[in-house]
Amino acid sequence: MRIKFPQALCYEEWIELYNMPDYPKSFKFFRGHDNDDEDGKGIKEYHETPEMKDARKEVLVVLEKNKREMLEIEEKMIKYMQLQTLENPPVYLARIRDSRNAENVSTTLTAKTFWPLMNGQRKEIRIYIGKQSEYPEYKLEYVRILAKQKMKEHLLERYKNGEL
Repeated sequence: MRIKFPQALCYEEWIELYNMPDYPKSFKFFRGHDNDDEDGKGIKEYHETPEMKDARKEVLVVLEKNKREMLEIEEKMIKYMQLQTLENPPVYLARIRDSRNAENVSTTLTAKTFWPLMNGQRKEIRIYIGKQSEYPEYKLEYVRILAKQKMKEHLLERYKNGEL
């Protein structure tokens, strides 16, 4: 069973989020109701009271004051998430059709996972599992287990080599 942890703290995203209302032309408040605005698109201008603005500015001051600590927390959270991915990688299977050679079109089975990085980024890692003819029923559990094992070995090798 895979335990889903919350998304890692991302200092840059928090700063961007609390700075957005200062740039009203690029910041719109999205609503789920189509009839909330004049043009019927469900988008309204964001309005904040002076109290809200003061509170938002206070958040920005605290974020800036604790930048080093927050980046350290983010780094530790990402490290934990990476180790968790090494131990139990989520694997997504896909058939990829290679049509570079028009006479001999082949389909391969690949597995991919995502490696967590700082600043809310993630790196897609894709590995080759085999030809589709070897795994015609690629959605069966044994294929998923094989793909997970291959991905785990691949990630561990790259991690030990310092490539991740």
